[in-house]
Amino acid sequence: MNTTQTRRQLLVTAGVAAAGGLAGCTSAESTADSETSDDSPDRSAVVIGSKRFTENILLAELSRALLTRMIPEDNLITDDIGARTTVESFLYARYGGLDHYWEYTGTLKRFHYANDAPETLEDVRELAAEDGLAVLEPARFNNTYELVTTSSFAEEHGLETMSDLADALNSGLEVRLSLGDEFIHREDGWLGFGDAYGLAGSRTRAISDDAVVVEAGKTYDQLGTTVDIAMGFSTDPELADLVRLTDDQSFFPTYNPVPIISQRVVEEFPNIEAQFGTLTDHLDSVGVMRDLIARVTVDGERPDTVAQSVLEAVDS
Repeated sequence: MNTTQTRRQLLVTAGVAAAGGLAGCTSAESTADSETSDDSPDRSAVVIGSKRFTENILLAELSRALLTRMIPEDNLITDDIGARTTVESFLYARYGGLDHYWEYTGTLKRFHYANDAPETLEDVRELAAEDGLAVLEPARFNNTYELVTTSSFAEEHGLETMSDLADALNSGLEVRLSLGDEFIHREDGWLGFGDAYGLAGSRTRAISDDAVVVEAGKTYDQLGTTVDIAMGFSTDPELADLVRLTDDQSFFPTYNPVPIISQRVVEEFPNIEAQFGTLTDHLDSVGVMRDLIARVTVDGERPDTVAQSVLEAVDS
């Protein structure tokens, strides 16, 4: 059995077990779905993954290009780039099926380790170390959630802030939202938004039931036609032509992208932290990342091509 096949089996085993636990599967169901070979995985292989939206895919491609300078390309397994949800990515990393992906500081604090209530990145690092994970230095731009609308809808209803939106919703304004399929269920997403902004529970649920729920990146598709408000990210190129509602209650935390790497890989390649540090130093603003994403989503360049050009710019 080759390296890729064996490592992919480990990845599937970890993911099925994690997903089974989340879905309340019985142990019999999980066991039946996760039969694998008894072969031990080749620990020289490094598995890179990512979430499904453009920015995270692009960050993973930056990692691939960077890691090929340290690791033979045959030892990099990259078929999980663009394939995983936030929960899957973290659990696969935590339980050994994924060696590296990019997470976000706010997601680590308010989602993955929320039960431990970490206050600082150092707190998160200590918790992650217990899971065999190293949390490196984050990039300096904040890709937070945004709620956006068209200028005409904002002017018609006097919407400038998220408090304005909550007040309008509580007053009975009928608004249809387009929300990401993860955002709608997250406490640092729509569920927590309702509590933070005093949105009546019945209204929060009714809006959730009526929302257009799609993958992140597709939330703008119906905005201005059948959708009035859309969830987005700060680095989305689409935001340039839309009205962003100010998070005046500072509900959303800071979401700096941060490399998560298994401690095994960090120990095997001691220079890896310095290499990633040079990369994250380059990713120093929302504008920089927005331009890179636009090269993919607007200009049609391949993410790996954009990534390679970024590393060339870092080297120059």
